Amino acid sequence: MIVLISPENDIPNELPLLHQLFEEGLQCFHLRKPKRSIGDYEKYLSQLDEKYHHKVVIHEHYQLLNKFDLKGIHFPERTRNQLLSDNKIHLNYRFVKTTETIDFQIDKNKTSSTSFHDISVLEQCPIAFDYQFLSPVFTSISKENYRGKQFDVNSISKKVIGLGGIDKSNIGKLQKLGYSGAALMGGIWKSPSPMADFKEMQQHF
Repeated sequence: MIVLISPENDIPNELPLLHQLFEEGLQCFHLRKPKRSIGDYEKYLSQLDEKYHHKVVIHEHYQLLNKFDLKGIHFPERTRNQLLSDNKIHLNYRFVKTTETIDFQIDKNKTSSTSFHDISVLEQCPIAFDYQFLSPVFTSISKENYRGKQFDVNSISKKVIGLGGIDKSNIGKLQKLGYSGAALMGGIWKSPSPMADFKEMQQHF
């Protein structure tokens, strides 16, 4: 499984490149634009060909899930902790009713995911997410001073997607470390040859 995460800030030709990646076989795209308004998210999704909406996961503004018939939602660490602290939540998941931040019902056909930065926290989480990111596996391409930890997840039964510093030079190491997939950011958006690199990395997952 390869997941592409959007750049935090818009970059030139972002949407045309994203369309090309979908056409090349990208199956999952995480729309993550911190602090952007719901209007900004709607504008972005409206510019994306509707036939790809079912491949998009959003990190904020969850009410857009059903409006655009998206793939699913992602719970950042802070939001996940909010879920866990709310005694109204059924911890076997498939949320019924929640908080002011998350005020919708999620269809059983939609996916949910979350992010971790610590293996022990990931293992102990009682919510059964469809998949989870663990980072940083390698030193980040997009963030300064974000050193890779090369977490080994072979002993973990959950579906773990490696995130952090992944590009064509190191993606081959992920399977040996036990990951079910790779989450890409800088390895695509900062690459001088993103399409060629994506095609090469596709061969690993």
